Amino acid sequence: MRSHATSRRVGFSLIELVIVVVIIGIIAAIAAPRFSSASTKTSQTAALATFRDLSMAYEVYYQQHGDWPVQNTSGKTDTAMNDSITQTTWSSRPPLGERWVFLHHPDCGVCLGMAASELDTWVERWQAFDARYDDGDSDAGVIRIAKDTPPALVWIVDPNVK
Repeated sequence: MRSHATSRRVGFSLIELVIVVVIIGIIAAIAAPRFSSASTKTSQTAALATFRDLSMAYEVYYQQHGDWPVQNTSGKTDTAMNDSITQTTWSSRPPLGERWVFLHHPDCGVCLGMAASELDTWVERWQAFDARYDDGDSDAGVIRIAKDTPPALVWIVDPNVK
């Protein structure tokens, strides 16, 4: 006959497992917004770096040729820019949009943009980018939101060209 003193309980009780699952859930609920915020900041930083790189490439083109390349909203590199911009950079999806564009815009001059098919999809992220890196006014400053076709977050390269 077995005595109670020699029998040992093996494993965890249901209550202990439920407590562990609840604690993991609480930790996940606290950590998830922080990961989301880090992801947003990473996208914004990548967008800023690419804007600067592409802007420099277009400015070098202007210095070499005395004029800006033609407007490009196709998302493909203009052949005139092949020496300055890799097809991979230009054809890859931008961090804050659906495709890269190069515009001669009536309101902001020559500008680079991350365009979208619908403004509503991106406007909050674009406004946050503008607030973080420019003046927070989407109608003024170096970073603006062009609300026409295609809607785009634009980086002004030369405001004097209309």
